[in-house]
Amino acid sequence: AEGEEEEEDEEEEKQQKKEKREASGVKRGNKGKRTQRKRKRGADGDGDEDAGDEERKAKAERRRRYEAKRLRGELKPTKADTFEIRPTARLDPTPEAKRAGGGELAASFAVGLLLHGISKMGVKRLPNMMEPIVERIAVLCGPADEGGARSAQLQGRLLEVLTSVFRHMSALKSLATHVGRLAGFLFKFMRSGKEELLAKSFKGVASLVRHCRFFNPSQAQGELLMSFVIQHLSVNNGQAMAIRLLKSIVAKRLVLKEVYDAMDTVGTLLVRSRDPVVRRQCAELTLSFLVDYPMGEGRVRSHVHFLLNNLGYQRSDGRKAVLELVHQIVGKFPDPLILGLHQLIFLALVLRLANDDDNTCRGMAAEVLKSLFTKLARAGGASFKSTELKALVQCMANWLKGGPSGNEDERQKSYALRLAGAQVVGLFAECCESAIEAYIPVLLPEVHKLTVKKLPGLKQRDGIDAEEGKEGKKADEDDDEEEEEEDGDDQEAEKKEKNRTKTSQENRLEERRRRRRRRSRRQSREEEPGGGGARS
Repeated sequence: AEGEEEEEDEEEEKQQKKEKREASGVKRGNKGKRTQRKRKRGADGDGDEDAGDEERKAKAERRRRYEAKRLRGELKPTKADTFEIRPTARLDPTPEAKRAGGGELAASFAVGLLLHGISKMGVKRLPNMMEPIVERIAVLCGPADEGGARSAQLQGRLLEVLTSVFRHMSALKSLATHVGRLAGFLFKFMRSGKEELLAKSFKGVASLVRHCRFFNPSQAQGELLMSFVIQHLSVNNGQAMAIRLLKSIVAKRLVLKEVYDAMDTVGTLLVRSRDPVVRRQCAELTLSFLVDYPMGEGRVRSHVHFLLNNLGYQRSDGRKAVLELVHQIVGKFPDPLILGLHQLIFLALVLRLANDDDNTCRGMAAEVLKSLFTKLARAGGASFKSTELKALVQCMANWLKGGPSGNEDERQKSYALRLAGAQVVGLFAECCESAIEAYIPVLLPEVHKLTVKKLPGLKQRDGIDAEEGKEGKKADEDDDEEEEEEDGDDQEAEKKEKNRTKTSQENRLEERRRRRRRRSRRQSREEEPGGGGARS
């Protein structure tokens, strides 16, 4: 309709211009006819005025009809109508628009922008801008009839925003006013059946408890939190978030009796869980609990006993997790506590070093022993002669001597004991080069005996002769045959002694000479290049 009106206006202007041109032509061509010109001019003027009034009336009528149709909605929207912004519709929505969720959609979009800004801009520039926003967040976290969030999407985004605020901006002054409402909003979704909202609420509560200095939970609130933790520790899908919340409670040092019961379950998960993430979280939580949480020395010893007893767990991943935790305990425990537990830790680690089938576990046990020796040597001062280290060195010397060697079983046990002692002495010399000089008079005689008389089984343990040449293998076979002959001779001599058979002194001397000749031949063969001299 507006286009038609514009076209009509243009046609009217064209017509007026045309009439003016014709009038000017009539004036130039009829200069002598003054009377006719006046008459014509008067007639044309009256006609133009009447035509102009009628045209204005018609134009006003068309405009009125157009506006009426537009208000009734009978016309298609134009470009101007499409991009028109009505302030009344934006600032004062109708009840129908409220019921349709227009406010929820706008709030969800705004909270999403806030999350994006926090992730992109960082937290250094945001605290000053977040002060007024916290009040709006508190309104959205309130009851639904007071403007609170209703949709799951908006609730999930609010939980994420609260987690970031408590973790990075816990010093905001506005949090002191609204922390009660925000905490209630988080606690409400811990009972939710929706897995996504449940995980986000646990994460938010963990940040609230650990970082917000304005939140001091009461005894009832602490017991409620621990009930959620114990409930989800027994569920595979909820163990990670329960451990995260329990870690925050331990870091906050909320003294609750339920915490000690929950830590027993965490210790079991540390050893038996097949999920590496859960095992790592359990190890971190157990270390924080033993180092920072208030407890007596007896309870600390009981937890350390539990870990050392599980060094022999059947699965290697469980043993590795416990060994890694024991290593951290040795490094972070204070010296007086380690000095009271060093014997238990030492014996348990030596058993792992000697009997474990997994090479990785044996290597980890060796590293923990080195750490223990270093700590004990440092506790002894400049002389490295602490009472605890002296006791361990004496124990090593006794192991190097071996045990009784009456029958075959006792000999094998004695060999294993000497082998374990040799390994532990090697680790001690490797990590404490300065300290071992003070204990050379105790250890050197026994080590010298081991080098003079080779222990059977040492070759198989160390794997030295895995890839030797043919000559070396042949020399080894000859040595084994000679050793078997010597063992057979020894057994025959023992039988003769038991049966009390008398042998002449010449036969005994001859037997000794024969053994000496065999020993000399073997030594000369070992000293020859390309022979068995590569073995050590």
